[in-house]
Amino acid sequence: GNVVYAVTEKGGLLHALDATTGKELWNIVTGTQWDWRSSSPVFVDGTLYIGSNVEGFLAFEDQ
Repeated sequence: GNVVYAVTEKGGLLHALDATTGKELWNIVTGTQWDWRSSSPVFVDGTLYIGSNVEGFLAFEDQ
């Protein structure tokens, strides 16, 4: 779709934004204050992948 994914560095808050309006569609906490995300989110075949300093890669299925 027309969604932009962004993640904060510390704590790993993942945001989904409408690419046209910039409105936040949803967000989810993906870690703790000590975790950090080391890559841009990548969306492949219905799954969103994010690199992490603690968990390796995190995967979120599109719902």
